Amino acid sequence: MIAASRCPACGRVAAPPRDRCQGCRARTDDETLDPEGTVLTYTSGAEGWIALVELAGGARTWVQAPSEPTIGERLSVDA
Repeated sequence: MIAASRCPACGRVAAPPRDRCQGCRARTDDETLDPEGTVLTYTSGAEGWIALVELAGGARTWVQAPSEPTIGERLSVDA
């Protein structure tokens, strides 16, 4: 599971978790998300492929992909 936070005021989800919502600045609640998400975009870097993955609830996080990903592909994110 992935540690995250959810805003009780506007519903925004953040991973990694934050104390306050980036949207409305309300205090957030802790939550865990399924570690599987969808690749939105990717790039190559010195360490290989890096993908922007959207998790449940709309949280987005950058992860190192094991090989060149495909947009729309499902990836499992290591916590």
